[in-house]
Amino acid sequence: MSELKYCPFCGGNPKTEVRVTQKGGDTDNVDFSVLCTECGICKTVRLKIAKTCLFYDVEKAMSQVIEAWNKRAERREE
Repeated sequence: MSELKYCPFCGGNPKTEVRVTQKGGDTDNVDFSVLCTECGICKTVRLKIAKTCLFYDVEKAMSQVIEAWNKRAERREE
């Protein structure tokens, strides 16, 4: 997994968080998030995890949210 970049809004330090948001039945909803510890901005990927879920699927979800967090808009020259 990639290292987290600083917050694009305030420059703060981000952290990762994994939270089960719905449990029961054949699937659970799990949120994989990166959030700024200073301003609270957050990027989340939700994964529906079935009993047959592989660790690869969980790792892939966390990689996706880190990639989305680290993506920065290109500055436009005027």
